[in-house]
Amino acid sequence: KVSDVREKSGNECSNVYRVSYGKASFLFTGDLVKESEAELLREIDPKSTVLKVGHHGSKTSTSEPFLSAVHPQWAVICAGFENSFGHPDEKTLQTLLKNGVKTYRTDRDGAVTFITDGETMRVNVYVRQCGSGINKAQPHFEAVLDFLCVSPR
Repeated sequence: KVSDVREKSGNECSNVYRVSYGKASFLFTGDLVKESEAELLREIDPKSTVLKVGHHGSKTSTSEPFLSAVHPQWAVICAGFENSFGHPDEKTLQTLLKNGVKTYRTDRDGAVTFITDGETMRVNVYVRQCGSGINKAQPHFEAVLDFLCVSPR
């Protein structure tokens, strides 16, 4: 609600977008916190094929009721490699696992792309090899941009 937004600032005002193409749907939750997830559940049916997990997978997002309502097949957590915040949170990862959600992480899997024709879905991950031979994810900003590219082909 517009009147409520004027009184709030920060993560609780995060933009949320749901994009659908045929039978495929994507829910982008930005930095949405649990309290705002509950508000969103009162406003819309968030059921989606793919969930971009809120707030980098921190403990402040992705509540059980919200995850149950979204009921995604796949989830993506956008977090920087070895970030100082410790994202994603272990409890969030366990919640996703417990709910049978195939989860990709940009800090480990690199860029994540979903390709759909509206009926089927293909997922690709791209990790850059470093000189030491250890896989390290691409920089966070590249992974987010690649994740946002959905190509109906």
